[in-house]
Amino acid sequence: MQISLAQAVALRNILARKIQELINERSQVAIISVPKGEQFERPNKTIESLTEEINEVRSHFRQLDVAMATANLNHTIHWDDQDITIMEAIELAKQMRGELQELKRFGSRKKQEYSSHYGEVVMA
Repeated sequence: MQISLAQAVALRNILARKIQELINERSQVAIISVPKGEQFERPNKTIESLTEEINEVRSHFRQLDVAMATANLNHTIHWDDQDITIMEAIELAKQMRGELQELKRFGSRKKQEYSSHYGEVVMA
């Protein structure tokens, strides 16, 4: 079965959430407090079964992660008169977002500001 990278990203997020839910469920099952005199109810799942399920979902997550990384290295896009891998394009997008944030900060600053420094006028 083949899926697109966009579908893989969504599936990866679903698997990450599922892992976290299972970890939380295992934590709840690990310790059960029962008030004195009340009947003890066994949880539907055991720590062992939850651990097995966590390991299975983690395995699927890793396999998907490797497949996505491989696809990101093997496929290219055309950018700025050259072909670059998707992985490089992702890194470029991160760098450009960082640059954009810095330029936004420059744009919101005052153009020139004068402050006195022990009686002297200093332009900052």
